[in-house]
Amino acid sequence: MQGIGADVGTVGKAQTLTAKGDVYGRKWEKERFESVLDTMLEREYTKNLILVAIKEGFTSVRDISGETGLELGGSPAFDSTNPNSR
Repeated sequence: MQGIGADVGTVGKAQTLTAKGDVYGRKWEKERFESVLDTMLEREYTKNLILVAIKEGFTSVRDISGETGLELGGSPAFDSTNPNSR
């Protein structure tokens, strides 16, 4: 897991990406940036919940689900039927 500085730097780039654009000059709409960021944060949070459960000794999918409160079959961030969620 990376330090919090990486997360703060990513969020701090929102104004640059929405106002000035990326390195290729493409500007992001604020709503689109926030949507992508929310999705990334949800995925990272879910991944880290699972990793912590594994480190605590929970190894079966059912045990991890019970420990984390995540439903079996994935979360909306990991919807295998949605190609945009990968």
